[in-house]
Amino acid sequence: MTNKIERDFTSLKKAVSGIRKSLKQGSDIDDVYSRLNALEVRLNSQLEVMSKFESIANRTKNAYDELLLTAIKKNSLPDEVFFDIAQAPDVRKISDALSQNGICIIRDETIVELARNAQSEMNDFLEKVKDDISKKIYTELDDVIIDGVDEIKGGHNGRAGQDKAVLHVRGGADDGLVDVFNADRIFPSLAAIKEGLRTGYVKDVIDRAIPGMEFENINVYINKGVTKTRGFHYDSRSPVVKIFIVLTDVPDHSYGPYCYELGSHLDEVTIEESFSGIGFTSFRKNDAYFSNYKNVIACLGKVGDIVISYQHGSHRGFPQSPDRTRMMGVQVLRPKKP
Repeated sequence: MTNKIERDFTSLKKAVSGIRKSLKQGSDIDDVYSRLNALEVRLNSQLEVMSKFESIANRTKNAYDELLLTAIKKNSLPDEVFFDIAQAPDVRKISDALSQNGICIIRDETIVELARNAQSEMNDFLEKVKDDISKKIYTELDDVIIDGVDEIKGGHNGRAGQDKAVLHVRGGADDGLVDVFNADRIFPSLAAIKEGLRTGYVKDVIDRAIPGMEFENINVYINKGVTKTRGFHYDSRSPVVKIFIVLTDVPDHSYGPYCYELGSHLDEVTIEESFSGIGFTSFRKNDAYFSNYKNVIACLGKVGDIVISYQHGSHRGFPQSPDRTRMMGVQVLRPKKP
């Protein structure tokens, strides 16, 4: 199919070149119009072929995504990536697991109360600003800016760089996800969790696994009935780490758990190819166009669990049931600037 399209486009280019030549040579205008009409017919035919090809590609990708979601449900979280702080695991062991798999999950009962308090603070906050959110326009309140429809310039960095917390409702592939930038400014319990991450064993794990990373802003993701999520993808070619703090129980897949392809951060060739784009198929730039179904897992868990994830590995969110809610604190780390 691809070779045929390439041949047809080459032929169309020759036709256009011939028409241009005729115009320069002062050919009969009726002849030129006739050739233009013939070219239009061929272009419409070609567009129809491409439309069919795109439709097939979309259906294929959707079916592939569904198969991966089925695999995620069947695959269990391997013991090698789960650690319970109550068992006093060695930082070296956690760090090695992170380096090998690109992800690890840590159960830490000491932050459960803080996590539950943060959840309560967020629920109160969302109730207070729900009318402002529904307006979908830029609104500046005493302690937070509501972004409206991407009105703050500069994307992620623009929102993170504001003097206040910023509430942003995503669209597109993650339609409905609420992203609160610099959430520690309005949620005291999250500020306490943030301080613990930056001074405790989590920092030691990351420093050993991937030295030279720098803590950036901490956000909160709030998913309420987000039934459509982007498929497996990479956030970056170069190392980026996210620490997810689970703020609501995620006992099963209906809650929309974070999902990861184990070891995918090590496949530099596939990562690079994903960022090159896949032409006019339904794959977007930095989509993972291949995932090993044996290695895709979901991070089910409890309030207070900590998930450390390499974002230069393949990951996605699992689609939620319409009546489910999931909240997660999100601490970003990037390489220190020289």
